[in-house]
Amino acid sequence: MTEPPEWISDALYEPTIQTNEIDDVVTSMKIKELDTERRRFVSDLSSFDVSACPGSGKTTLVVAKVLLLSRKWESKTRGMLLLSHTNVAKDEISKRFQILGEDLPSNGRPHYVGTIHAFVNKFLTVPYLLSIGVEQRAVDDDIAIRVRNQLLGQKMFGLRGFLERKFTSLENIKLTSADLSKPFGESLLGVASVGTDSYSSAAAAVRGSIEMGYLRHDEIFIFANRYLELHPELAAALRHRFPFIMIDEMQDTTTEQAKLLNRLFPHDHGDISVQRIGDPNQAIFGTDHENGYPQANQFSIADSFRFDASIANLASPLAVYPVEPSGLRGIDPGYTSSTKKNVFIVFHPDKIDRVLPSFAQIVADLVPENVLLSKKVSALGARHILPSSEADRPEHFPKTVKHYLPTYLPRLSTTTKTHRTFIEYVVHARRYITEFGQLSEGLEHIAGGLIRFINSGLAYGDRIAVKQRKYRQLVDLLSSVNADLSEFQEALCLILTAKVEPTFGELEMLRQQALALLTNTAIGLGSTPNVAVFFEPVNSELLAACPITVTGRSTNTYVHSRENLVDISVEVSSIHAAKGETHGATLVLDTFNRTHFVGKLLPWLSGKKSNTTAGTSAGDKKRLHECYVAMTRPTDLLAVAAVEKSLGKTTAEIEKAIQELQAHGWEVLHITV
Repeated sequence: MTEPPEWISDALYEPTIQTNEIDDVVTSMKIKELDTERRRFVSDLSSFDVSACPGSGKTTLVVAKVLLLSRKWESKTRGMLLLSHTNVAKDEISKRFQILGEDLPSNGRPHYVGTIHAFVNKFLTVPYLLSIGVEQRAVDDDIAIRVRNQLLGQKMFGLRGFLERKFTSLENIKLTSADLSKPFGESLLGVASVGTDSYSSAAAAVRGSIEMGYLRHDEIFIFANRYLELHPELAAALRHRFPFIMIDEMQDTTTEQAKLLNRLFPHDHGDISVQRIGDPNQAIFGTDHENGYPQANQFSIADSFRFDASIANLASPLAVYPVEPSGLRGIDPGYTSSTKKNVFIVFHPDKIDRVLPSFAQIVADLVPENVLLSKKVSALGARHILPSSEADRPEHFPKTVKHYLPTYLPRLSTTTKTHRTFIEYVVHARRYITEFGQLSEGLEHIAGGLIRFINSGLAYGDRIAVKQRKYRQLVDLLSSVNADLSEFQEALCLILTAKVEPTFGELEMLRQQALALLTNTAIGLGSTPNVAVFFEPVNSELLAACPITVTGRSTNTYVHSRENLVDISVEVSSIHAAKGETHGATLVLDTFNRTHFVGKLLPWLSGKKSNTTAGTSAGDKKRLHECYVAMTRPTDLLAVAAVEKSLGKTTAEIEKAIQELQAHGWEVLHITV
């Protein structure tokens, strides 16, 4: 352990975290006893990088450390900075503090807990924009693109055609320079130089949208870096303001994010402590990013509480970077060695419809009922969307997860998906809640649609800046004009969470309530939206046109019914969507992208290869990252499904591969014609 930096004596009552204090937190948080690596994580206040394996209790350790430090924190002007990539991590920390009855002031007074984007925007981008006379209204790709297309006017069609002929698109246009006279530097997307009509049209639209306050997400970093160039003293000021920095999910930081963070908070700076946490083997979001993680003072937490040794032994060889010191360790006892099985399903292409039923039956036979009642069962594929430009050829079968579950629909984003009518927003939100059980997400989706409806009747300069908590924002807007919202809120929540399909009458009544409330609000704000279209009366044609169903089980779930026992619902999804989740049982599905996913990884899955070498291709590293993430989700049962041709071209090759899989620890189920 290195010598603690000087900031500690200025910010804390006491300069160290004592063993008895750690023991007290372990008891109060009801967590397992901490080993040497975990105690180092909690007690060490110097800079370090840590690689924490899946199921290592990383979030619990972060909360324990922040809890210990918050109890010792004395300074009112200097604070902790806790950064991650999503609001999920921020909300999880806040939730756990609430459960413990502790208080963590975390809006910059003195501490700040949030995403990298939110921090950079708050402390650098917004101040810079204000200094050039721009008031930020929204940081949202969809909104910014719509504003820019509107500003292009008739020129949009010519520019779109030009870019498509150059194999790019309007959606790819982003600010690359803080100099708004040349917002793309010397060239627009490498296809149009300064001075051309295409460059000038795009530049005018981007410049206009920024002057109105509408930015794309990545553009905040352009202005943040410009602010630092103009005022290099800001970096030192932020280091003084936040001397202790924790960055979670560091492996997913982009090259651009990492450069800016290192500019502000150098890992080796003597006046601050920078602790970066993540797992380089789970870097599935942009594996080509160069973020310099992990490096100095790196150590590993290599044992997982999620699964036992049987799963750890199968997953460990697929780690791109060897898990130090001796591979991934599973320390959950799970099953006894005599009953524990992990299954490799090999299937003939004509029998793909038997893969999910066979997996569900295996789950029913091997996974305890208490696990099935408390954890999800999932089937994950590396590919779940097929671009319209790509052919679905027979030799590629199975290409996506839809080949395993024909009803599969890609998960719809409730934050960006837009619809023509109010009822479509309700239907979409209902489906999302049915699938994922989150009422708040459904309410946020509807609120976003209603705020867009109000904005559609306002001039761009008068539009409402969309806040992070859209439902709260909508309630405030409606309350400013309407006396009582309780009846509408109650009706909305009942329809969104009802187990049975709402009647036309119920949907129509909700539409009329929303119409009255929104009309009053729009009038009060001087907005003139197209009420007739957005609040089209409920009818069978409207519901039939919705891209989703109102009721029924999720189209992304295969259900295995059991008499007198709970049904087994296998949720089908992409590997990326499941990152961070814990499952009772997980099935990794064979898909195709240039080659068959499982077939390309067969040497690692059968024990012939382990980790990577200098000769491992970038494509194989990407597949290994994805497969490692998928294989480390389950607590009790791991399974892989592969089409026969992924194992070999001949019967003899397939049988040999099966024998090698069995020798490596897999129970093999071969589904033949």
